[in-house]
Amino acid sequence: MKISQKVLVLFLLVLLIPNVVSAYTVQPGDTMYRIAKKHGLSYKEILQLNPSITNPSRIYVGQHIVTSRGNDYYVQPGDTLYKIAKKFGLSVKEIIAMNPRISDPNNIVVGMHIIVGHDLVDELVDYAVSLQGKTNYKLGAATSLAPWVADCSSWTQHIYGKFGIKLPRTSRLQSNMGTPVTFRNMKKGDLMFFGENGIVSHVGIYMGDGYYISNLNTERDVVIFSIYESWSYRTFLWASRVV
Repeated sequence: MKISQKVLVLFLLVLLIPNVVSAYTVQPGDTMYRIAKKHGLSYKEILQLNPSITNPSRIYVGQHIVTSRGNDYYVQPGDTLYKIAKKFGLSVKEIIAMNPRISDPNNIVVGMHIIVGHDLVDELVDYAVSLQGKTNYKLGAATSLAPWVADCSSWTQHIYGKFGIKLPRTSRLQSNMGTPVTFRNMKKGDLMFFGENGIVSHVGIYMGDGYYISNLNTERDVVIFSIYESWSYRTFLWASRVV
């Protein structure tokens, strides 16, 4: 085979495999739970990233564990959106939300580019930021008025719903969704909950790099804060990962 043909074959093979971002090599004393915690993942998330591991209690030293996934996947022979979604621990609805250009979910072709990773989070946060100056805060606003008129939780409900993630109406109910996340382990797209005496009264969206965005009140509407700002830091309760 000529060199040019070999290069072409290698290129096509690269297109047909998922783009894995990061992997961890199992060390003595490791468990899946410890590895997940070390990388800011839940136990469920790390299992979803490693569907080939059928017995999580029997990992071995030197084994490679996927700890983050890439954004891109290229359709392989025999693929369906359901199979692709299952492979990456997603629902078909989430896959479609990340790939609005797919007009017919039942008609995907080999080689088609499918977004399967955190592009969704970037789009979600970008959309939230785009609502600055457009959303008017109103406590108890009807869900149907969002995002133009909303309070903190109907605003987040609308934003996540736009990307196929269903949230309940109030911040307290939203705080029970997803996987609980500590302050140190927050990732872009996580919901942040605030309140006093352990009672949730406000919700925002973590943007990454130490900032979050929130539909705050009638005076300020949608604003971006540092997570270390005094009120935010003092009243932070926990975060939840729903993406």
